[in-house]
Amino acid sequence: AVVSTQSKDRQFDDREDRRQSKDKQFDDRQDDRHDRRQSKDRQVDDKRDRRHSKDKQFDDRQNRRNSKDRQFDDREDRRNSKDRQFDDREDRRQSKDRQFDDREDRRQSKDKQFDDRQDDRHDRRQSKDRQVDDKRDRRHSKDKQFDDRQNRRNSKDR
Repeated sequence: AVVSTQSKDRQFDDREDRRQSKDKQFDDRQDDRHDRRQSKDRQVDDKRDRRHSKDKQFDDRQNRRNSKDRQFDDREDRRNSKDRQFDDREDRRQSKDRQFDDREDRRQSKDKQFDDRQDDRHDRRQSKDRQVDDKRDRRHSKDKQFDDRQNRRNSKDR
């Protein structure tokens, strides 16, 4: 009966060893599954982190590009504003030039009118002088004719 009890104890111990061995295998598989799950989770997290990092780098580059575009637009706006200011000044200068030219044209026109009136006065004065000269010449001629006739008559009387 003692052998039988020892045999039973060994059988029990063997079953207990097999059960503990199965429990350990189960625990090892569970640990392996857990480790693989954690590893997969880390890979997914790393992938998501890399994607977020790339997205942030893209956003940063895009923001720098937008900032440069705005700076370019600002410079272009300032250049256009300076161009408009220059054009405005040029328009005012040309307007002043035209006003000056208009005044100069009016002055020259007045000068010409004055000269024309002076010429007309001079022409009328010369015409009057010629008329006076002609009248005087005719009178002298008549006086000379009269004197000639008078001389001939006096000569006949003598």
